[in-house]
Amino acid sequence: ALASYAAFSGASAIDLRVTVSNPASSFVSLIQINSTNYRMYQSQEIDAEKDLPLNIALEGRGFAVLQLNVFYNVESKNFSQNVQHASDKDSFSLDFNLSHSNRSHMDLTVCTRLKDNQPVPQTGMAILDVGVL
Repeated sequence: ALASYAAFSGASAIDLRVTVSNPASSFVSLIQINSTNYRMYQSQEIDAEKDLPLNIALEGRGFAVLQLNVFYNVESKNFSQNVQHASDKDSFSLDFNLSHSNRSHMDLTVCTRLKDNQPVPQTGMAILDVGVL
């Protein structure tokens, strides 16, 4: 939806700089969004061992969606055994298969698609992020 909005709202004029920084350290991350890359997914991974205050500044013309995900490295057998399968009210179907060849090799196959019964014929962009611990 945002990619379609950008195309109709003057994508050729998009020129936005996103700066993520920590005032207590030298950490600075710059992300540039312009007319040639506004449809691309851009991300920045930040490793933090303790509380990390972040300053986020946007400068220029355009718009951005910022998302912050926080993961804790906590081992949990309940989490790994409690896999959620797609229900009828989900927009996407998700299928996966994990096969073990041996102790040092595994094959993970992941497939997702927009379900046929959705009121929208397209989504613009879908991001599938698969993490393996």
